[in-house]
Order: sequence, then C-alpha cells, then structure tokens
Amino acid sequence: MEVEGDRDEEWPKAFSKIEITFHCTWDGDTDKKLVEQAIDWACNRYCPIHATLSRGVKIEHQRKDRH
Repeated sequence: MEVEGDRDEEWPKAFSKIEITFHCTWDGDTDKKLVEQAIDWACNRYCPIHATLSRGVKIEHQRKDRH
C-alpha cells in the first residue's frame, strides 16, 4: 500500500487530498472484481479513519497489479 497526499501551505498544514494505492501481487487466476470490491469495502464501508477524514478531505483509492 502506498499513500500520498497534498497539504495546505499554512499551518497546521492539513491534508487537502489523500491518494491510496493498493499494490496487489498474485499468481494464477484471481477474480479482480472481487479484489476491487474488497478494496472498496475496506475503504468506504469498514474503515472509521476513512469515514472521519473523508468529511473534509478528498480521498481517492486505486489498485495497481504487479505480476
């Protein structure tokens, strides 16, 4: 997992945008739709930190496959 973000110029330099990239590595057949659903649920349904921060900060997430 990789997290990057943009911060305000002025103190307390709060985050204005956060980008989360999930690096997925696997061999063989994997249902990528299920992986997408798991990531979506982890970020948008079950994560209290994401729920709290997303009220004032734009948070994006994506999956990057490595073979």
